[in-house]
Amino acid sequence: MKLSKELKIGIITIITLIGFFMLFNFLKGQNIFSSGRLFTVKFENVNGLAPSKPVSINGLRVGQVKEIKIIENAKPIYFEVVLSVDKDIEFSKKTIAEIYEPGLMSGPEVRLLLDYGPDIAKDGDFLKGRIAGGM
Repeated sequence: MKLSKELKIGIITIITLIGFFMLFNFLKGQNIFSSGRLFTVKFENVNGLAPSKPVSINGLRVGQVKEIKIIENAKPIYFEVVLSVDKDIEFSKKTIAEIYEPGLMSGPEVRLLLDYGPDIAKDGDFLKGRIAGGM
């Protein structure tokens, strides 16, 4: 079976577009093949936190910040930060998500201070949030 030049060009174009899409998401820090659990945390101040910043447990990266939404209709306003945890680590709903700065030159990140209570956190749950003291 002989393929026409137009069909070959069309196939190459589609493969190229898919490749650019995957590369663009990779450069943004997103993994399109991971299906992590999502947790929402409420903060009054995000201190320069940005999407795609790492989420860690005891120094090990286990996920990333997916989205930061501002809730304007509340007084005082606050922010909802959506965290994606890729590893299958079980922890309770009393786990605290803390914004901290790991070093002088790096920006703020999120670490999970785990609690191993009986009430296991599931996908979509809210976690408590706090901000660590700065250097």
